[in-house]
Amino acid sequence: MALGAAVEASVPEKELQAEVFAVFERMGSYHPAEPHWYLPLIGVDPAH
Repeated sequence: MALGAAVEASVPEKELQAEVFAVFERMGSYHPAEPHWYLPLIGVDPAH
């Protein structure tokens, strides 16, 4: 998992890493199971 490796490399303390991974788990519980679009990202200016 690339995101997990990035967290482990950039978040120095194991306790903080655990908190970040807990947030990811919580976010995952709200992720839709059906096919979907990430509409807030459509039409975003690449400079931003």
